[in-house]
Amino acid sequence: MAQYTSVVNATSHATLNTEESWIEILPPSAVSVLLKRVRVSFPFTTVSDVPCEIRVVRSSAGGATGTSGTITERRPNGPASVSTSTIKNGTSAFTVGTVVDTVMRATVNTRGVFEWVARDERDIIESGTNQRVCILLKINVASCVTDVECDWEE
Repeated sequence: MAQYTSVVNATSHATLNTEESWIEILPPSAVSVLLKRVRVSFPFTTVSDVPCEIRVVRSSAGGATGTSGTITERRPNGPASVSTSTIKNGTSAFTVGTVVDTVMRATVNTRGVFEWVARDERDIIESGTNQRVCILLKINVASCVTDVECDWEE
C-alpha cells in the first residue's frame, strides 16, 4: 500500500478551549484510509504549561472553514493519493464536522510532544465508508502555534 503524509502549522483559536479540526483526510467512497501516525507539537516562543486535548475521530461531514492541504508521498515514486486533505488555515477557525465516533483521545502538556505510531499492520485507525479521519485539538491557551502531522496508507 502507498503511504502519504499531511502537515499543518497553524495557530489555535483566539478563545481558549475551543475544539478545532487541524487535519481531515477524506478518501473516495471505495478507498479506506489507514491512519498510521499522528504527531502534535507546540513550537511557540513563550513556553506554556497548559493541556491540549487531542481527539482522532471519524466524521461524516467536514468542517466548513478549512483549506486544501498538501499530500506528500512517503515514497517519491509511489502513486499519487486519491484522498483529499483539508487543514486549518493560519489563525482562521476550522470548525469540527459531524463526528460519528471518537477513535482516540489523549491529553498532553504543551511543553511536550504527542505522538501515536501504529505498532504493526493491525494497529491502525481506519476510516469508515464515506467518512473522514480527523485530528481535532482543544488547547487551554489562546492563539497557540501548533504543528500537526499524520501519516496514512490507502
